[in-house]
Amino acid sequence: MPVLNQPKTDKVFLPSTKDKTGDDAAWVEIVTGPMTGNDLIGIDAGSHKQIATYTMLKNRILAWNYTDVSGVALPITVENVGRLAWSDLQFLQDMIEKEVGTVTAEEKKT
Repeated sequence: MPVLNQPKTDKVFLPSTKDKTGDDAAWVEIVTGPMTGNDLIGIDAGSHKQIATYTMLKNRILAWNYTDVSGVALPITVENVGRLAWSDLQFLQDMIEKEVGTVTAEEKKT
């Protein structure tokens, strides 16, 4: 019986906080496997390219440790993804682009 795609995830620390330690270092848990239909949820043909990118990142980020100034956990939204440092956005986008479209030897068998 085929097994429905079980996404590969990684917890990665973001480059904008590379000099920080402990709770001050920003991290995300993100789906890093090949592209699926979930990546496209919320993206329509008329979406601006940058909004589409933020939406795809939002769809792939499962958890993060960002909070507001009161220490309340921030939800993973397109708007909050767009507030990430440019270096972090580029880092995450590059990480995903390496994985999107890759097929494992096991997947080729099916």
